[in-house]
Amino acid sequence: RRTGSHQGLSRRPSDRLASRLLPHGYRRVIDKAVVRDAVVTALIVGPILIGINYGDAILSGSAVPMAKVALTMLVPFMVAFVSGTRAALRRGRNEPIGTPDESNSASGSQTP
Repeated sequence: RRTGSHQGLSRRPSDRLASRLLPHGYRRVIDKAVVRDAVVTALIVGPILIGINYGDAILSGSAVPMAKVALTMLVPFMVAFVSGTRAALRRGRNEPIGTPDESNSASGSQTP
């Protein structure tokens, strides 16, 4: 077990990577439920978008750009993941889920 400045830091590679890539607030709210919900959303919405964007090419047997198909699956995942993480952050700070301008004007707590 390490002591000193490294004490209390996670040794898992995924945690170290997250600490380098993500702002502090996001590191503490990434949990399995948000990731799971984002994966489910991507598995439902992604194929629908692929069908809309590339359905004719798939049905005709033409070549389909696999990089674009992968990005088409990634987009709904990222949207669900980021929105779920932001909502969790706001719940953690006991803030309304709306934007700060909306929450202030809706509650009437704005002072001139």
